[in-house]
Amino acid sequence: MIGVELVGKYAIKEALKISVGTYRNKRFENIIIALSEGEIKISKALLSSDNFISCFLKTNEAIDKATSNEKINALTNIFLSGLRSNLISTLPDLFHEAMSIFSELSY
Repeated sequence: MIGVELVGKYAIKEALKISVGTYRNKRFENIIIALSEGEIKISKALLSSDNFISCFLKTNEAIDKATSNEKINALTNIFLSGLRSNLISTLPDLFHEAMSIFSELSY
């Protein structure tokens, strides 16, 4: 009986790992698509800047928590607006705070 329970727990654990990975990859792809379609020019220097990476990760974290497509789109648009306005480059801490607030709000 114990062997069956362990196999069941292992199967559930592995199935959840796959499901969560698929979920996160899909959300990650949404923001990549938005960046590529957003007509925003992203230089190699920006892509490797700590400010951009940290703001991207903060946005991706907020998107991971979102439960509706509308909220995902809103968070993605906030990120794109942050890029367009140079907020991410000049005031990344402010962007982090704003994204934290928006991620906690319901849509």
